[in-house]
Amino acid sequence: MNVHILLGDQIEQMNINQVVDNKSVPGVVNKLVNPTLVFRSQFIPGSIDIAVIVTTQGIDTSINHDTNVTLRKKGSTDVLATTSNIQLPANLFKQNEGINLNCEFKKVIVREQGEYEVLFNIDGIEFEQIFFVNGIEILPLG
Repeated sequence: MNVHILLGDQIEQMNINQVVDNKSVPGVVNKLVNPTLVFRSQFIPGSIDIAVIVTTQGIDTSINHDTNVTLRKKGSTDVLATTSNIQLPANLFKQNEGINLNCEFKKVIVREQGEYEVLFNIDGIEFEQIFFVNGIEILPLG
């Protein structure tokens, strides 16, 4: 199974027309805005918005799959944000087409600068993408 996790500021949907069986059919394309691995917050502690696109290949689409996406500080078990469980039913996609998941987390609280991670879990198998949070101004705690 191949998995890529892409991060950015937001996901925009763009309406398009596709040609299917020589007919024009309306569709939607998702665009990742400002792909990055470094997110900046005006203040730390503060908050960030983060868009996550998970794209896969080599998943058996003939069976159900349980997935979720989680954000947390690297080395911590504290969850900053999660999608909870997303069940992908069998035969939702054609075999070898792959599965794409898009989600946006808004106003995620970050208490310190540093290394964070996005975790994509599918049927108990975890894939990780590291990203960084930097603050423009660090506020004293307490």
